[in-house]
Amino acid sequence: MSKRMDDVEEIVSNLPKPTLVAIVMEFASKHQSVCEGIIMKHSKKESLAENAKAFMKATKSECRYENYNYESARPMVDCMKSLLTKTSMYELLNTVTISAMVLKETFYLIYLYEKEELFELASEAIENIETVIEVLDDNDADKGKILDLVLDILETCTFDYFGDDEASFIEMLIPFCGEREFRARFEKCAKHKSKQYILTKIKERFGEA
Repeated sequence: MSKRMDDVEEIVSNLPKPTLVAIVMEFASKHQSVCEGIIMKHSKKESLAENAKAFMKATKSECRYENYNYESARPMVDCMKSLLTKTSMYELLNTVTISAMVLKETFYLIYLYEKEELFELASEAIENIETVIEVLDDNDADKGKILDLVLDILETCTFDYFGDDEASFIEMLIPFCGEREFRARFEKCAKHKSKQYILTKIKERFGEA
C-alpha cells in the first residue's frame, strides 16, 4: 500500500458515519459499476441474480476491451471473480444463473486474450453448473428454470476450448429427458451439435419420443 493510501485509510477510519456515507454516495453516483457493486455485495439473497446482472452490465459499460491489452478487461474479470464468490450450493438457481452469465462473458474474453486466468474463471463457472446438475432433485421447484439456463448455454455457446465439459453437460442432462417438452428441446440441441450417440442413449432409456 502506498503512503498516500495509508493517509487515506487513516483519515477515513476516523470519519463519522454520515460523512463516510456522503463520500461513498458521491463516488457511487459518478461510477455506475461501483453503485451496482455495492448493491451486489450487500443486498438480500432474493435479488442476487438480478443484482449480479446489473453489476456486470454496469461494469461492461465502463470497460473497453482492447485487443492485445488484457488490462483493459480487468474491471470485468474482477467483477466476475467477485460474482462467483457469491454462489452457493444452497441457492441452486442463483448459482446457475450467475455462473451462466460469467461463463458466457468469459468465453468471449478467451477469444480475445486466451489468458490462463480466464480459463480458470470459466472452469470454476462450469464446475458450479455441473455440481448443480448432479445434485438437482426431480422435485426441485426451480428445476425447469435451471434446465432452461443450462440448455441456453449449450444452444448459444461454443465450447471450443472446453469440449469435454460440453459433452459432460450434455450427458448429465439425459436423466431429465423423461419430460416430453425438455426432451424435444434437448434432442434438437444434441442433433444440432451432431451428438448422435446422445440421441441413441435417450431412446435406449426412454423409448421413442
